[in-house]
Amino acid sequence: MSVAARSAISLFNVPYIALGAEMATDYVERTSVVMYRAVAGLVTAVMITAAGYSLFFANGGLQRPDGYPGFGWSVAGLLLACMTLCCLGVWRYAASLPQPEQAPGAMWRRLPGEVVEIFGNRSFRLLFVSAVILFAALGLNASLNNHAFIFVWRMKSELIQFIGYAYMIGILLGVTGAPMLQKVMEKKNVVVFGFALLIANWLVLQGLMLAGVYLPLGHAALLPMQINSFVAGIGTGFVSVAYPSMMADAADEHEHLFGRRREGLYFAGLGFAGKAATGLGVMAAGVALDLVRFPKDIGRSVGAVLSHDMQVRLVLIWGPVAAVIAVVSLVIFASYSITRARHAEIALALGRSSPEA
Repeated sequence: MSVAARSAISLFNVPYIALGAEMATDYVERTSVVMYRAVAGLVTAVMITAAGYSLFFANGGLQRPDGYPGFGWSVAGLLLACMTLCCLGVWRYAASLPQPEQAPGAMWRRLPGEVVEIFGNRSFRLLFVSAVILFAALGLNASLNNHAFIFVWRMKSELIQFIGYAYMIGILLGVTGAPMLQKVMEKKNVVVFGFALLIANWLVLQGLMLAGVYLPLGHAALLPMQINSFVAGIGTGFVSVAYPSMMADAADEHEHLFGRRREGLYFAGLGFAGKAATGLGVMAAGVALDLVRFPKDIGRSVGAVLSHDMQVRLVLIWGPVAAVIAVVSLVIFASYSITRARHAEIALALGRSSPEA
């Protein structure tokens, strides 16, 4: 995707996601808003995955360049249609919301001071930094998925899509289960649970392979990988729903502390963390492959077999290294402190609700 296309999507995405903070002010209801948005994205992801692996990348097509242009144009058309429908759907609602005060002066002159201001909120700093590190781990792992599936577990392209479906079913369970969990526990605990599932996904099967205990190949690897990805999907669903919901709470705290609404910048920060960190993860994966001297031309050879030593190095990067990065993120996130009771106090101070019982 071109830089211009990514920029256009980001310009659309930030205000759209920030609407979640305006549509709901309740501590739990915000999570439900994020859930519906995530489910819509999940349906689209299933459509893209099915089209990619069944039509464009069948019969070893992942290792052939011919299918990629058609796949790219098809996804671009789907994005255009979905984004147009989305804009038409939220247009009238967004126009009816209270409009922000127009600050004097050019935006580029105000922006540095406003960015400094949002980083003055400790809750935003913790969410932003932990998100950057976590998404870097996710990007690193995701960038090496196909490498591991094809060259370690020796799976065909057609089988890989079914691992993706298991992952998406897990995400669906995670994003729909997160609001229910948050009725009985803090959002922070839901995120910690999600972290634990992700870290387990990056350590269990990989650890068994590295220890020489368990290494199913081909079709025999499908079910174990589906279970592994299903667990990871649940963890991803918990995190992907709770993080934006907590960012909305942090935006309320910012208004309470500084007297100004900055939800646009808050969600821009979360979006930037996701995009930048995913890019960092992809870059880290590429650098790691170079450091372990992964064969550069092997991807063009359908059925090629890696040496055992190279398989071990690949699995180490794909799983345990990503897990260590996620643990660092979890340690930073552990200091986040907006609880249900704290948010009720903030909402009362802002005149939006009474304290929760």
